[in-house]
Amino acid sequence: MAYLILVLIEIYIAFRVPFYRLSKVTSGFKGKLYKLLTFGSTNMSEGRIKTDNFLLVVLAAIGIFLAFAFHGYIGFIFGAIKARPLWHNPLMIPMFIISAILSGIALMIIIYSFSFRYLSKSKKIDISIVSGLTKLMIWVILLDLFFD
Repeated sequence: MAYLILVLIEIYIAFRVPFYRLSKVTSGFKGKLYKLLTFGSTNMSEGRIKTDNFLLVVLAAIGIFLAFAFHGYIGFIFGAIKARPLWHNPLMIPMFIISAILSGIALMIIIYSFSFRYLSKSKKIDISIVSGLTKLMIWVILLDLFFD
C-alpha cells in the first residue's frame, strides 16, 4: 500500500501544473476533469514549482527503495512456493526485479508509440526515443537471460 500511495502522490505532484494549465484553456467535460484532478490547487508560483520538483526527487528516491522492497518480497513469495523447482533458487529475487524492469521498458515503448501516433497533434513518433528504449531493453534482456 505504501508503494501505491507514493506513486499516486508522485503522479499528482508531477501533473498538478499541467492539469491546472489545461483546466484554464479547456472547456466542457475535459476542463472539469482537469480541474478536478488538481484537487483545487491553484498555487502556481515559482517557489511552489521548485518545491514540487524537490519533492519529486525525494519521493522518487523513496520510491526506488519501495519498488525494490515490493518486488523483492514478491520474488521471495514466488521463491517460497513449491510449484516449480526453479522458484527454489536464491536468484529468484533479482530475476523478478529484472523482469519487472524489462516489462516496464516494453510497456513504455508501447504507450509512447501509441500515444504519440494516435493521441498527439503531430502524429509523429520520435524514432530516437524508441531506439534508445529498445537498446536499453536489449541490454536488460541479456541481463535477464544471464540470470536465467
